Amino acid sequence: ATKHHVEYLHLILQQAGISSTYAYSGLDASARKIALGRFSNKKCSVLIVTDVAARGLDLPALDTVINYNFPATPKLFVHRVGRSARAGRAGRAFSLVAADDVAHLLDLQLFLGTELAPPSSVKQAGASCPSGVWGGVAAAALEMRHQDVMAWEKNHSEIEDAARVCGRGWQQYQRWREPASAEANKRAKSITVPTAIHPYLLDETQVAASDMVEQIKNYTPKGTILELTAKFDSPMYLAMKAKKQKHGKTVEKKRENMKSEAGLLEDNLDFKVSKRSSNITSKKKKKEVVQDENYIPHFASDQHTEMGMAVNFSAGASAAELDLGVDTGDADRSRRNQLRWDRKRKKMVQDSDGSRKMIRTEFGGRIPATYRSGRYDEWKKRNAPADDDDDDHSNANRKKPVSEFRPHWMKHNERLANKKAGASKEFKDKQQIVKERLRKEKLKQRLKHKGKGKKGGRKKK
Repeated sequence: ATKHHVEYLHLILQQAGISSTYAYSGLDASARKIALGRFSNKKCSVLIVTDVAARGLDLPALDTVINYNFPATPKLFVHRVGRSARAGRAGRAFSLVAADDVAHLLDLQLFLGTELAPPSSVKQAGASCPSGVWGGVAAAALEMRHQDVMAWEKNHSEIEDAARVCGRGWQQYQRWREPASAEANKRAKSITVPTAIHPYLLDETQVAASDMVEQIKNYTPKGTILELTAKFDSPMYLAMKAKKQKHGKTVEKKRENMKSEAGLLEDNLDFKVSKRSSNITSKKKKKEVVQDENYIPHFASDQHTEMGMAVNFSAGASAAELDLGVDTGDADRSRRNQLRWDRKRKKMVQDSDGSRKMIRTEFGGRIPATYRSGRYDEWKKRNAPADDDDDDHSNANRKKPVSEFRPHWMKHNERLANKKAGASKEFKDKQQIVKERLRKEKLKQRLKHKGKGKKGGRKKK
């Protein structure tokens, strides 16, 4: 999923004694080339990559692909799995499915047009196991490996730090991962995850151990809690023994009567249901419509496959390309900060501004946020009344509501007066102060000159 998962898995495989190398988008081209060369020359057995770094890698001899994080889209699954079994070679793909990935698994099932087989329906085991089987891992082996990983994280500070960073990276990955469809999420709630061991991982010793564990889980003792004591002469044990001797036959008789009543009730229900169903089927047979050879169904048989591969005009160029996501937090932030053209606002906006989300109207409905132009909010800000103030000066300069019966020139003069009153309160910079002083000095000189001219031209009586 992210580069943090890649580094964490590389450290875990090193402790397990498995040679591995890794590559992600943050590495330079030379480092990725060296890692690919080591894996191609079989100097290491495992290559750990992200979706972005795996783009463009040519590995014709690859025979096994393991999806540590389940792909979010069916196209991404094909992109990953399609790198194995090339040029007529045999290959396998294993996917680790968590509880949050069941909905994505159902989307993939509809896209591929296949059904997932439970382990109980598969007879072959080991390498001869067919594809499309959904099963679990043996609990004993899983617990053993989990204890090893916990010990490595405790004894090595580097692995502990990588695990902590990996957890935070997973939270970020869940935010930008594409969600599953609504239908898949509904179906995922009603599906029970299989607990049986996958046939490919089947082992006779593990099967026997798992059967024993299941028997222990399903064991119900016949005695009560008061009888589970080491001392047979204790008062509680003797009291329960006397109670069983006295009421044992009555309890058994009551249980037999309840079973017989339940059996009679089931027989009556079966008889009524069968009688009712026979009447219903007889009525339905009259309403059946015979479909001829020219009948066209409403949905195509490969509807989900076509929807997964289709590129329509509404989806645009973003659906035509394969979105591999990002494997670093910086790349995600840069992707979210990208600008796009908003047709409603007629300007460039960010994708993370909330314009692609849904908003709730006054009537309670939900519509896309792109329908909101923001003009009403801007108008409210422009025409909002000023806050109440006890100062007389602020009360005098407060903007008064303009009556609709006033003429146009009066409204215009009031707007100019309000603008001048607001501008007079602003702080002036150095240039404005100098300019104002020069203007006053010039006006003073002009008035002085006019005064002298009037005094010299005055006549004496």
